[in-house]
Amino acid sequence: MQFGADAAYQSTPHNGSVHYTACAVLVVNVLMHNRKMVATFRPQFAGFTFVRENIVNKSLLLAASLTALSASPAFAGASQHSFAWTHQPGAVSSLFVNGSTLLTATARGWVDQDGLNNLGGANANYIAGICGSSDACSGSDKDAHNYFVFDLAGIGSITSAELRLTQPGTPAFSNDGFLSTNPTELYTLWDASVSAADRASLTFADLASGISFGSVLVGPSSNGTTVSVLFNASGLSALNAFSSAGQSAIFGGALSTGTTAVPEPATWAMMITGFGLVGASARRRRTRVTFMAKGQAA
Repeated sequence: MQFGADAAYQSTPHNGSVHYTACAVLVVNVLMHNRKMVATFRPQFAGFTFVRENIVNKSLLLAASLTALSASPAFAGASQHSFAWTHQPGAVSSLFVNGSTLLTATARGWVDQDGLNNLGGANANYIAGICGSSDACSGSDKDAHNYFVFDLAGIGSITSAELRLTQPGTPAFSNDGFLSTNPTELYTLWDASVSAADRASLTFADLASGISFGSVLVGPSSNGTTVSVLFNASGLSALNAFSSAGQSAIFGGALSTGTTAVPEPATWAMMITGFGLVGASARRRRTRVTFMAKGQAA
């Protein structure tokens, strides 16, 4: 069922249902808390009763607006990814070193925001970003960071390095590798805190933090091409450390705007309506407080 990433990636629950449930729990907790305060203070402070009841009304309006916003398919479900569909034949991941040696990744894959690792081999999917449920990616709305492993034994000193990644595009692939609500995304390479042999213990956060090895902007124009990321001085230093030790290099990659959602017009309309109702409730509360204060003074 998963087309942009892998079957295991697709089968996980959609974030939309989780957000909807969380908001429902928030509504109940907020309302129960405020109603409890009303019951406690009503016998002692008649004026306070009105204030707390208005807080309940305002909480209800705000929570309802947030619930509707979270449940809206226009807000969650859109893809923001690069390198999707890379499990298909023809997707190549290679490291070009010293302007003459081309190495093919011995392993590649992704880790999603819930910690799921596809433990990919040499031909595995290496999607980065969100595979949305409302478009061609047919995913689970979860963010993913990718990783690559290259055997550097016997390479010697490395003075230049360039990661070359296939960005799928039609008609060679069933769909485009880049799809996003943003015009471009910044793809950045990062160091990994585990060895290549321990890639099963890679974490989502680790693959998008630490020391940056280089970055490149990707967009619709990259579909159907080879994306190249030049290693900076820190990246070259790390590669040389792996090479000197006769070890395989491992590093991660992530989109810097992969978790940013862009509300559509229908979502903005819902937000504006919700905030308007909250504002009206606040004005109502001020009026009642003023009236009660005068009555007590008399």
